[in-house]
Amino acid sequence: MIDWLKTNGIESVAMESTGVYWIVPYEMLDEAGFEVLLVNARFFKSVPGRKTDVQDCQWIQQLHSYGLLRGSFRPSNDVVELRSYVRQRSRLFESAGVLVQLSVKEGSQVRKGDVIMVLEAMKMELPLRAANDALVAAVHCREGEMVAADLTLVELEYV
Repeated sequence: MIDWLKTNGIESVAMESTGVYWIVPYEMLDEAGFEVLLVNARFFKSVPGRKTDVQDCQWIQQLHSYGLLRGSFRPSNDVVELRSYVRQRSRLFESAGVLVQLSVKEGSQVRKGDVIMVLEAMKMELPLRAANDALVAAVHCREGEMVAADLTLVELEYV
């Protein structure tokens, strides 16, 4: 695509920012030295009669050739990279684990080896068992809750 655009003397490209599909072509065109105008569809979709992707592309090209499109804000590459790390961290934190089964309640007795709860993380179930006979002193979680590392879910008093 880049070679074809260069061969045909194209210096400026306008593209619609739909979902995440625009990111890789945008970055490739930008790195290749093109002026890339990222446009939001809501600024030109209100025109009647434009119902297909091909017609939308032709309409964007025509508006761009007349200088009628305004580019969307695109932060610097450093900010884009930082945002992607923050989003990935959030996804990992959210998927840290889910409490799928809570087998005890406050005041109950558990025996060594009894299942206290079952966590699901990364598509695997992990039963957590009592290390010794104990009394459940407090429960700080509910089934279905997302849980992360370093949280106290259940307090046990060993007897």
